[in-house]
Amino acid sequence: MKYAFSLMALLVCALLFTGCDRSQLTAEKPDDEQEVSLELSTEQPQEDTTHSPDETLTLLRPDDETEAETTEPSSEENTEEKPSDKDETPADETEPATEQTVETPTTSAPIVGSETLPFSSELMTRPTEELTDNPQKLDTRLYAVFQNVMEQNFSRKEGKLFVYRLNGDGTEGAYELSFDINNAYDEKGLLNKNAAVTAEMKSGETLESGFNYGQGNREVFSTYAQYAETLNWLRTPLLTDGFALKNFSDLKLTSEDGHYLIEATYLPAALEELYDMEEVVGTVTAYLQIDADGKVEALGWEQIEMIDDYPTKVACSEYTFQ
Repeated sequence: MKYAFSLMALLVCALLFTGCDRSQLTAEKPDDEQEVSLELSTEQPQEDTTHSPDETLTLLRPDDETEAETTEPSSEENTEEKPSDKDETPADETEPATEQTVETPTTSAPIVGSETLPFSSELMTRPTEELTDNPQKLDTRLYAVFQNVMEQNFSRKEGKLFVYRLNGDGTEGAYELSFDINNAYDEKGLLNKNAAVTAEMKSGETLESGFNYGQGNREVFSTYAQYAETLNWLRTPLLTDGFALKNFSDLKLTSEDGHYLIEATYLPAALEELYDMEEVVGTVTAYLQIDADGKVEALGWEQIEMIDDYPTKVACSEYTFQ
């Protein structure tokens, strides 16, 4: 029995020692499981990122909203700063605009240090449609005076018109147009272009001392239409359809001792169109000299070329009214 009790005691002690060893093993297992779970947790976000596009958008929207909320103050600050920038820009742009209007006056040009002209308002007035096409911003008053004086003299109902011409080929011509066209107008002043008139033109011969009209050709015009056609031929396209603001490169006025000279310089492109030519050599200018009352002292046009470094008149027409 003594030995049996000893064996039982030994068996109990052995069981106790083995129980302690299992507790130690079970205590170590949670640590191992914890390490495994941490490793899985580090890998798990990679698995969560594999979402469908819709899910990804859904996940990003809250972040976008938060980012939008955080960026809204900065955008408001930008919108508050922009008006100040816009206010500064027009201020900078207004200065060049005012300078441009000063440098390019629309309808007035100074004459002898003054903007006033010595002509009547009636003489400086023309229909508005004639003044709108003015690319060079020339003085429309000078154009009106020139055009009105020409019309008044070329539309006379009776008298004589003397014309001298120097052609581009060096030949000369002289013409005397005598006319009485009163019969072409009725009592109300209306014109009948087919009415009979009394008009004739003599062509003069060139002499050393001038022109002799007695030995030249003579043409008789029985209707107003024939007379008008001859008158326009004497005036040339320069002073008929060609006398317009759009065709001028310059328009100026000079004065001396009560005599006023208006000069209109033609654009080369306008001359080429008027005469259907590829190139017009030299400078072509129409001129009108009048007194303060608008009476014609000289009227004509001339073409000047530089020949041997000297300005030379190569063509012209001069008009005298009686």
